Amino acid sequence: ERKAAKVARREETAVPNPHGSHGAPDHRLKVRELEEAAKQEVKGTQYEVRSNQDLPEKSAGLNRRPDVAVIDATEPKKTIKIIEVGRSNQSGTPVPRERKKFSEYDAHGIPYEFHPLPPKKSGVK
Repeated sequence: ERKAAKVARREETAVPNPHGSHGAPDHRLKVRELEEAAKQEVKGTQYEVRSNQDLPEKSAGLNRRPDVAVIDATEPKKTIKIIEVGRSNQSGTPVPRERKKFSEYDAHGIPYEFHPLPPKKSGVK
């Protein structure tokens, strides 16, 4: 019974992601930086840069909204490159939720870049 009360209290106070789907402030800052760099890279081409939007490959089963995506805007639209910003664990490798995305991108033949953020400090939101 005491254990159930503890779990209930934790559920009341624990917020899985207090910053929402766009991520923590350090994540958003890095995404904006990489989005601007991608826009400069493709300026004057048929490519467009999207951030946190569905991919053209959604109809083929890739239901992701990457941090930054470079899309070939000519029909049929196609993702050229994906840029993800995410947490890494203590060893520097991406956390499991990031690695899952990479296997999905690989399955669809979409190249990607990963820009790691340092692990969150314990207790810091």
